[in-house]
Amino acid sequence: MDSFKHPFADDSSTGDSADFIVRLRTPKDCICDGLKWIGGDFEVTHPDFGRVVPCACLAAEKDNKLREFLWNGSGMTQSLDNPTFSSFNTELYKDGEYAKHSVMNWVRQEVTVPWLIVMGPPGLGKTHLCKAATGNLVGMNQPVFYTTVREIMNKSREWISKNQGDKWSRYLNKIEHIKYLVLDDLGQEYTTDWSKQILFDIIDTRYETKLPTLITTNIPQSDWEKELGKASTDRLSDHVLSKRIVLQGASVRQKASR
Repeated sequence: MDSFKHPFADDSSTGDSADFIVRLRTPKDCICDGLKWIGGDFEVTHPDFGRVVPCACLAAEKDNKLREFLWNGSGMTQSLDNPTFSSFNTELYKDGEYAKHSVMNWVRQEVTVPWLIVMGPPGLGKTHLCKAATGNLVGMNQPVFYTTVREIMNKSREWISKNQGDKWSRYLNKIEHIKYLVLDDLGQEYTTDWSKQILFDIIDTRYETKLPTLITTNIPQSDWEKELGKASTDRLSDHVLSKRIVLQGASVRQKASR
């Protein structure tokens, strides 16, 4: 009998089994978009058509480990030292207050568009806002993944060079399909043809699904097409999908060193 394997599935279960849970394989990550249950993409004539199994988040919730589960899958470590919205000093940046409230509204999805793109040079607190958003979403029991473009590219080179393509595919699928994605530090140094293709795959998938996405970049919008390519730029610039804000001011790191 055919076995449905979700891209995030646990590979520990192998072979055919009469046990539906084993055959469908419960995934490691939350992929239910709040429904708590997931099903396979089967033909109508398949015996498992219409069958569902608990999502990983429901299993964790039943074990009273939902918050731990969400932190483990968030890309961040739970800590009292994590950046928060209250610790973001809006007085250090021009439009800092507006940027902070824009990100807070994105977290609560009190917005008309699902994407928020925060632009500005390094050192203006973009990463602070990203990590604060991630922590708040975990606190709201929402599946979220924080990552940087550098980390994505490093993992792609490492896993592909070690012939661990399956591991890379699962990681990429998580980024593309997690309910909330926080993609930090999209910079000009990551705009090789290889990185452009990976970024386009992520952007295009989330564009089609309209999943909430927070992106920060130090690339001015006028340079997006040159640095990221026309296809990615068209999607990022879609006013129906994304809101774009600009942080201005001197780097807080430079201020601290004076």
